[in-house]
Amino acid sequence: MGYGKEIRKQLRELVAKAHDRELNLHIAELEIGFDEWRDGKISPSELSGLIHEFHDGSSRAVYKTYIKLKRDQLVARAIGIGLLKEEEV
Repeated sequence: MGYGKEIRKQLRELVAKAHDRELNLHIAELEIGFDEWRDGKISPSELSGLIHEFHDGSSRAVYKTYIKLKRDQLVARAIGIGLLKEEEV
């Protein structure tokens, strides 16, 4: 049995919110690398390596998760790992 139009819209919005929040967690980690680079603690080459790791690692993993699972599964997962609060759903 499928969902109605309004439920599909809500699921789409919740998935987008969860995706942004999950990606933000990984970007925040990458931001630490930028701070270290600005402070002269790491070289531009090291920062480039961190960016590459982000792109090929966590960013790709998030992407794969969000294309493999169905929207209702993604929302349930997001609640389970704390990206969404039950009261947001």
